Amino acid sequence: MVIFKQIILYLMGIGLLLFGFRRNIDDAIQDYRKKHPKDENKDLEKHFETQVLKVDTTTHELRNDQVYFQVLRISSDDLKRKKSTRSKITTETDHAETATDSM
Repeated sequence: MVIFKQIILYLMGIGLLLFGFRRNIDDAIQDYRKKHPKDENKDLEKHFETQVLKVDTTTHELRNDQVYFQVLRISSDDLKRKKSTRSKITTETDHAETATDSM
């Protein structure tokens, strides 16, 4: 048991001598990073999908030739309200005779 204890203490002493001076290890790591720089943003574009937007010169609008979907989130309350009320769609115009009084 005494020999086992001496071996453990000896190994702990060697470990402290080697790894006790953190300054030397940190300097070695910084030197390695300076010699071998790592570009962390080089694979960043692989994770994103890009689409090309074209400008229609006659109407000055952007046009997307890619097929895409729009997600609409409708709760059950919105569905109940939509079923219960009958809405009437009216078109407002600029004419004073047909415009509604909103004030």
